Amino acid sequence: MDQITTISLTVGILLYLALAYHLYSRVSTPAFAFFATMRSFMKGNYRQRVHLIGYPYLRNQARKFNKYLDWVEKELVESNQSKT
Repeated sequence: MDQITTISLTVGILLYLALAYHLYSRVSTPAFAFFATMRSFMKGNYRQRVHLIGYPYLRNQARKFNKYLDWVEKELVESNQSKT
């Protein structure tokens, strides 16, 4: 009985670690793309946009985010033009 319990716990822990690694990889790469875009945008590269290839489950969010960046860029250009 102790061997069955040990094997079950070991297999369960390994499966949970595999699931955690899989979910982490599905979230970390797109999150880095969003953060890198924002970092570049804040440094003054207003033409930077998020392009997620291979992550169709985030396509709608990336499009909304890019539209928001378009709006911010337009507002910044207009405010700079009105100052001059």
